[in-house]
Amino acid sequence: MASVITAGAFFRLVYYPALAYNNRMNGDLILDVTVKTKKNKFTSKISFSKDFDFTGHSIHQVLFPYLNAPIVGDAENPCAELVSGIHGATALTTANATGIQWWTPDCPAMYRLTTELVSPEEEVIYQREDIIAFRDIQFDGKKLLLNGILLSQKIKDSIQLITLPLDKDHVKQSDQNGSLIVIKLAGNEDEKSLLTALDGLRNSPSLIGWYISQKSSYKPLCAILSAMDDTRPVIKEFFS
Repeated sequence: MASVITAGAFFRLVYYPALAYNNRMNGDLILDVTVKTKKNKFTSKISFSKDFDFTGHSIHQVLFPYLNAPIVGDAENPCAELVSGIHGATALTTANATGIQWWTPDCPAMYRLTTELVSPEEEVIYQREDIIAFRDIQFDGKKLLLNGILLSQKIKDSIQLITLPLDKDHVKQSDQNGSLIVIKLAGNEDEKSLLTALDGLRNSPSLIGWYISQKSSYKPLCAILSAMDDTRPVIKEFFS
C-alpha cells in the first residue's frame, strides 16, 4: 500500500548509500536500490544478500525532500511511503506519488529515500538511506531532450565530455549543482569495466549519456550498454 508521487515519462533515480545499520551484524543485507517511475507510478527494485533468509520479512520505504525539492505538506511528512513483501533475493515496491520536482540544470532537485528491512516481529533490522533524483533523458538524432524538453544551446555547450575512470566526487557534485556529463568511451571497454566504472554512480542524474569515439566499436559497445544501462542513450553524433 502507498500514498503519493507524480511524474511523467520513464526514468530512473540516482542513489548514494548514505547510511546503513544492521542489528544482527549480518553485513549488508540490502545490496542495491534502483528506482524507476512510469507515468504516475513509483517502482523500486531492491536487491538483497543471498546469505540471509528473508521469509516473512517486509520492506518499508519513505521518500523525503532533500535538496532543491519542494516540501509537500508538513516538513516532517514524507512525499511517499510504501510497504511490500519480499520474494526470493529481490523485492519490487510500487506506489503513487505527488509533488515530485524533476531534476534539471536550473533546479537539481534531490530526495532522500529511506529503505527499511522489517522482520516478521515488525522489528527494523536494517536501514539504508539513498539520495535520489528524478530525470529522463532522450536522444533523437542531434536533439537532446531532458524531461521531454529540448535543451538550449547554452546548456548543450556546457555539457562535460569525460573519460574513464570517473571521478565520483566530481560526478556527485555535478548531481547537486545541475551539471550535465557525457561519458566518452575509448572503444576497448568491456561489460566488466563499464559496470566497475558505474559502481556507486549507476543512477546519477548528471550522467546523461555515452559517446563512443571509435566507430569500429560502436555496435558491440551499444549492445553492452543497452543491456546494462537503459536510462542513458548512446549519443552518436552530438559531439562529432
